[in-house]
Amino acid sequence: MQSVTVKCVCVFRAVSDSPQPTGTLRLLQGMTDETTRITGTIKGLAPSTVFELRATLFGDLSDLSFKAIGGPFETLPSRDAHFITSDQTGISKVDLTSSLKLIGPLSIIGRCLAIVANAGGPDEKIIAASVVGIAAVSRDGHLSLN
Repeated sequence: MQSVTVKCVCVFRAVSDSPQPTGTLRLLQGMTDETTRITGTIKGLAPSTVFELRATLFGDLSDLSFKAIGGPFETLPSRDAHFITSDQTGISKVDLTSSLKLIGPLSIIGRCLAIVANAGGPDEKIIAASVVGIAAVSRDGHLSLN
């Protein structure tokens, strides 16, 4: 059986003059049935706060209010929620495992990962988003950059 590893990246950049979170998340999945590891650092968050990291339906960042990215991409009957917490300086060092897929028909490649403040509350708001872009694919140890 062929061994496949997919690496993706999300780069969060400020898109306006108002303060916004910035940083990079790296996603790595081995085989189709393996979990995905998400690592990286996000800066510029509200200090000592919990945020949801959410996969969305679309990868359309043309609307600065994030309406074009659609709602949550729900791949399971109960959505796989991922939470990140900022420290007292507004930095979150991310290192988590996820059931989100980079391989197969439920892949989130081309969709967005959004950082959501007050998730599930009446004042829920997407404060940053990035398209999940493919960085590299390795098949049986042979790297292919995309």
